[in-house]
Amino acid sequence: MPTAKPAARPRIPCGHCEGTGRIPLPDELDATLRFVAEHQPVTAPDVHRRLMLSENGVTAANQRLYKLRALGLVKRTGRSGRAWLWEVVR
Repeated sequence: MPTAKPAARPRIPCGHCEGTGRIPLPDELDATLRFVAEHQPVTAPDVHRRLMLSENGVTAANQRLYKLRALGLVKRTGRSGRAWLWEVVR
């Protein structure tokens, strides 16, 4: 029985060669992107709880979501209380 092939990890501009090359998305950003894709829309507290990033609040989750946004992979789609809702850019 054939097994499903996992989705390819996105490739992003390399920071060492001024963006001329492409490298795989780092593990921590890939895990965050996959979580957003599977559970969208999500908030930073959702990411924090699911991925257990730290005991010091949701700062790491916010930083990951903003990095993914800067790469054009996720977008903010609204608010849930004080938190932004995030979805994958299609």
